[in-house]
Amino acid sequence: MSNTPGYSETFFVSKIKGLVEAGNELLLFASKGKDLSWLPKSVKVVVPYQVSTNKALQVVKTVCVVALTMLRAPKTTRRFIALEKADGSSMGAIIRGIYINAHILPYRLDWLHFGFAAVGIDHENAAKAIGAKAAVSFRGYDISNYPLKHPGCYKKLFSKLDKAHSISDSLYKKALALGLSSEIPYHKITPAIDSQKFCGKGQYRMKQPVRIVSVGRLTWQKGFEYALQALSLLEVDFQYTIIGDGTDWERLKFAAYQLGILDKVNFAGKQSHDKIAAYLRESDIYLQPSVQEGFCNAVLEAQAIGLISIVSDAEGLPENVEDGKSGFVVPRRNPEALAEKIKQVLSMPQEKLQAISDYAVERVRKQFDIKDQIKQFINFYT
Repeated sequence: MSNTPGYSETFFVSKIKGLVEAGNELLLFASKGKDLSWLPKSVKVVVPYQVSTNKALQVVKTVCVVALTMLRAPKTTRRFIALEKADGSSMGAIIRGIYINAHILPYRLDWLHFGFAAVGIDHENAAKAIGAKAAVSFRGYDISNYPLKHPGCYKKLFSKLDKAHSISDSLYKKALALGLSSEIPYHKITPAIDSQKFCGKGQYRMKQPVRIVSVGRLTWQKGFEYALQALSLLEVDFQYTIIGDGTDWERLKFAAYQLGILDKVNFAGKQSHDKIAAYLRESDIYLQPSVQEGFCNAVLEAQAIGLISIVSDAEGLPENVEDGKSGFVVPRRNPEALAEKIKQVLSMPQEKLQAISDYAVERVRKQFDIKDQIKQFINFYT
């Protein structure tokens, strides 16, 4: 990975913990993040060599690191050089490649798994060089956004894979369109949650004012401005809480002010998982108006608690929410459609709301529990 997982990357945190508890040995190739308190003690974090902005200093560092790598792992380094030559890389590119992969080449592993496709760029030959199998996970940004700025970026990586994992069928189809061979074994393993922690609250009762909640980073991908626009169209009393922080906080707060609903919107900021669960239990409706969304754990958590979830049709969300049964799916970038769906939910009889809530709770418990996800990953590797 680029960095050790952060607080919002629950899909990585739960996977790492689960694999360690199942008796596997893990190395995490990544720069260290700020909070490593969650990381199991047995997991070793191997930090890559940093690239200096001082060109002269970087030349010296490159010479030293390449020489050290050849001493520590001579056979592996020779294999890496041969693989790069076979790909037509220049000697300068090969030396650069050794430096970038120097923290990986000394290890003998069964699998080298790139948590995001973009992380695999410049590491395409590392797995074969160390005698490991190569795997990659397809998630939202790396498949939907990154290739738009870097056309053809995954051509080399896709040719080196032994297996592919995607959190949704939608993202896998996009990977195929980007050049992934359909002959590469593929496994869909969705994100999952601890359904015991986010357990259903039982009887569903809509409060007055209606309490609406969203969870996510305050970035354009989450589409929160569309939620604010939709809520401004309602003619009912409501309180809307957005949990999360990010670069769009000021823009979203100004949008709420311009729409005349700032007094009804609470920007709760970053919260712990326990507090998020508490917020969800006090809410009636969950909104995920994303423009781009690989799958979204927060939507699973909301359904597990029994909230009526209304989400956009962004990528993996229609696989997350079963439209009309565990919640509702509306077109993205369409605040009018979102507002109309909220109005429909508010006018539904209690029996219908209870049936949707119960179905959502049971569906998450059966299909998206973290214990089942770990079993799927163990099968993936074995």
